[in-house]
Amino acid sequence: MDSREHERGDFIPYPTHRVVGTIVDPKEARAAIEGLLSAGFQTADIDILHGEKDLHRLDQTGAEHGFLAQFQRTLIRIAGPAEEFKHLRHHIDDVRAGRFVIMVLARRDKPADARTTTVNLEANKATVTAFYDLMFNQSDPVEAVRRYVGDTYIQHNPTVGDGKEAFIEYFQRMARQYPGKHVEFRRVLADGDFVVLHCHQHWPNDGDWAGIDIFRLDRNGKIVGHWDVLQRIPHRDQPTETRCSE
Repeated sequence: MDSREHERGDFIPYPTHRVVGTIVDPKEARAAIEGLLSAGFQTADIDILHGEKDLHRLDQTGAEHGFLAQFQRTLIRIAGPAEEFKHLRHHIDDVRAGRFVIMVLARRDKPADARTTTVNLEANKATVTAFYDLMFNQSDPVEAVRRYVGDTYIQHNPTVGDGKEAFIEYFQRMARQYPGKHVEFRRVLADGDFVVLHCHQHWPNDGDWAGIDIFRLDRNGKIVGHWDVLQRIPHRDQPTETRCSE
């Protein structure tokens, strides 16, 4: 794996506002770089230090890079946080030992404008309600997971197993035990990566239940986590203020 070529005067300021990783195996280092690029980082965001030719870029004293570099290193060494200069020395030791030191420029995503945020929230709400309708009303949890769930599914309800397979097994069993079960969405709220459903669930031969379901979605708009609470709905002949699904 080739690191980018650098001129002798090319110098990494420190602290660099970078996330640093050290990898021994070349194949693993290459895989890490490919993963960063796939995640959307640009080549210019990534520095790869490997071998003696890259030692001058760290330059512990700044002597090679002139007065300003020496001044910066002196400030870090004397007045700066001790951990920062210690890390710089560790990086030098890693490069000398033949390890790959991979530095990734830390960045802040640009804040989304209000219109983009609103669109994303509405998309998340549509995803969650479609997921719930497909797995509950249409009794097809396999297809619901295939369409709307991400790489992982963390189940926080202790009565349902964790993961996608456990979710599918549970709702397939519910479909067999309660044919005709149905859910109505009374409220759908979204905030950031979360969507909250206020539901009225109809379970044949087991009455009606009010539920609050909380779903978390990943950056791709896929469902990756779930919490819920349930409360049995009293009979209609009880006072209105005791009913919990309105």
